[in-house]
Amino acid sequence: MRVPDTQYADADGTRIAYQMFGEGPPVLIVSGLLSNVEITWEHELFRRTLERVGRHVTAVLFDKRGVGLSDRFDDAPTADQRIGDIISVLDAVGWEKANIHGMSEGGVMAQHFAAEHPERVTSLGLLNSGISPRYWGRLPDHTRPGDRAVAPQAPRFAEMADDWPSNPARMVDWFLPSQSGNESVIRWFGRLQRLSASPRDFRRQIESVFALDPGD
Repeated sequence: MRVPDTQYADADGTRIAYQMFGEGPPVLIVSGLLSNVEITWEHELFRRTLERVGRHVTAVLFDKRGVGLSDRFDDAPTADQRIGDIISVLDAVGWEKANIHGMSEGGVMAQHFAAEHPERVTSLGLLNSGISPRYWGRLPDHTRPGDRAVAPQAPRFAEMADDWPSNPARMVDWFLPSQSGNESVIRWFGRLQRLSASPRDFRRQIESVFALDPGD
């Protein structure tokens, strides 16, 4: 598969980088904290995954505001602005409706979007995702004796920000444990980190995500 060209959607003056590839039903992918739509194609593990996805669906992948090839933000984006970014990308590719797939913290954005704009969602898929901060206090109501405890993630992300991007092994150990100790993968993850967000931008992205829709 040829690496797709990067396009830009306009979200009220903020430029959101995206790519479209594959053939089949429309699927919009909302990535996690770390992304760069062009660099992702460089590594065989990720490229094979994207190529497999493209054999079954027409996929749109975008960099959220603040990371990758998209514009940085001056003030932490609100939930409405995050949702607006999804709408802008959908409009840019001419999709009235799509299957929405949210990964990691991108799943929180996807859930918000599906709740606010169900008329534009064919289905919602979540991978390794969480829930909106406003519902964290309800987690004990949905666990059973013997369930694995849900560990707070904010401190772990803060530790990652402290040595970003000089310790890519930390991220590989957490997000891709099957490749822990693989120096080639670790080295490439360092490149992905550097080209996704500067140390300051990554910390600001973390802070904006954990402040997203705190509720009343």
